[in-house]
Amino acid sequence: MISYSTCGLIVLKHDENLHNRASHNSEKRRSRDNCTETAQRKLIACTNITNSVSSLFRWRRKIERAEEYLLLMKSRLDLFEKLCARVKTLRTYELPEIIALPIVQGFGACVE
Repeated sequence: MISYSTCGLIVLKHDENLHNRASHNSEKRRSRDNCTETAQRKLIACTNITNSVSSLFRWRRKIERAEEYLLLMKSRLDLFEKLCARVKTLRTYELPEIIALPIVQGFGACVE
């Protein structure tokens, strides 16, 4: 059995000055295109792209808020470093959130 991890990646932040639907759709499309290319490179098996999420976080001693897309990329643990390197080339963040979470149990073929 291959050990899979779900890598939660937040890579796109909405431009706070652009609050129209077209700009949000453009960012989501860019996110989808980046995920498609990452899948074509065989670094991920699947990606879930959320609708906009509101995030609150501490950054440089201040509480910040941002509208973001959350990308859940499913990949093997042995591909994590390559996937991180790929995400870093796509990022719009100074410090992208890239994490690996262990799968403790799953449905049959989904985790094999």
